[in-house]
Amino acid sequence: MGERGSHLSVSQVKIADSCSLKWRYKYVDQLPAPEEAATKVFGTVVHLGIEHWYGPEEDEDAFRQRTMRNYVHDLWFEHLPMDVGIALRKCIEAEKGQVELEQALLLVRPTLKSPRTTKAFEESDQKRVFEDARDQLLRAADKCEDMRWPKDENAFQAYQKSMFIANQLEERWKRRPRPLVIEKEFHIEFAGIEIRGRIDQIRADPFPNGQIHTEGVDVKTGRQLMTQMDAFLQAFLYNEACYQDPFLAQFLPEWWIFWMARHNKPQRGVIDRERHGRIAKRILERVRNQIQRNDYAPQYSQLCSWCDYRGLCEKELSLWPAGTDGVVLDLELAA
Repeated sequence: MGERGSHLSVSQVKIADSCSLKWRYKYVDQLPAPEEAATKVFGTVVHLGIEHWYGPEEDEDAFRQRTMRNYVHDLWFEHLPMDVGIALRKCIEAEKGQVELEQALLLVRPTLKSPRTTKAFEESDQKRVFEDARDQLLRAADKCEDMRWPKDENAFQAYQKSMFIANQLEERWKRRPRPLVIEKEFHIEFAGIEIRGRIDQIRADPFPNGQIHTEGVDVKTGRQLMTQMDAFLQAFLYNEACYQDPFLAQFLPEWWIFWMARHNKPQRGVIDRERHGRIAKRILERVRNQIQRNDYAPQYSQLCSWCDYRGLCEKELSLWPAGTDGVVLDLELAA
């Protein structure tokens, strides 16, 4: 097994660097993270949807005929609890009725800007059926203790967002060449730590000026944009994997792009292996040493409001001495 902290995934490195207390809760105490479980389902269906959409390399003609939305749709029902999946299906069907009514209202009054705000829509059977289905979905989700949706997003809204993302990505990539690499696992050693991870894609797409550039692409489905440090750490480790892995070495990207799918925007960066390697080495050695010393002091940031363990962390604040190095208490975040 090796000493704790000597074998880490890329996500473990990022969590330990951003907040070592969260790392302890998740990987040492192995506490359940219900909202994280819901977020993970969202990410899984999007990433598997992309992978299934591309399919095997020899299936190029069939790929051109496929729709990413169909794969993402089906994957939801493979990864949700059965009761929640059944309720989600009813909600999706009910929404189709609302869309049909919306289109009918537009046929009668093409200048309508918001058909769903009209009295005809508000008092319709279609809206009532949808609201009943949505309420059933919310009740089914509430009974699922292992998976909690955020307060501002239920399972149906997450499903709709995944469909929107699938459309966006398909429109972006449909007419471009297949990725050189897709969903490639790696296992490397850096700074005395064995690190494992998976690279989403490495692409060589033509640009408008006719040039072809190689770029690493990682689709991020999280609700928050990545911090600069998160993006740097992940890009560096992916880049290092391309140097160390004989297969990936032939596709070394010129830059790395983290496509923030929920925000439809990229975060882009270029890695200087020598200069950035010194920075990454210091970070990873610090992370490893903290873990091996069982040094799990909390680190407060804007990410705290999204943390699954926030309530538990707030209860533990009194356990940490006021002068603990690295602890900066933001009273607004802890309120």
